[in-house]
Amino acid sequence: PETINDPSVPDYNYDTLSGVDYDIDISLPIGSRITRLQIGGVDVDPAAQFVVAVNNYRRSGGGNFPGVTTAPVVYNAQVEIRQLLIDWVTANKVIDSSLFSTLDWKLVANGQPVTITG
Repeated sequence: PETINDPSVPDYNYDTLSGVDYDIDISLPIGSRITRLQIGGVDVDPAAQFVVAVNNYRRSGGGNFPGVTTAPVVYNAQVEIRQLLIDWVTANKVIDSSLFSTLDWKLVANGQPVTITG
């Protein structure tokens, strides 16, 4: 049986996307687990293309995600994420998660929501 939490895969190689809504069906084989992918409640066309922001670790091949290192660079700010966070907090003075936190994805098994306890 497949292990859901594979200790050989570092936790920083489990990415999420913001701006799209999707389900990850853990009952399906790897490579087939995204069962709902929508923007604004509308299914994404399988032929659609997107610009995705990644950090320098991912861009340089970290995690071995296919297509990332060969994708064209659309914008390269060369600003550390740490500095972006400092700048945001300095400008906003208060950290209010309602300004940036979203629920874009959920785990399902056989189409049913997965409840994690522990």
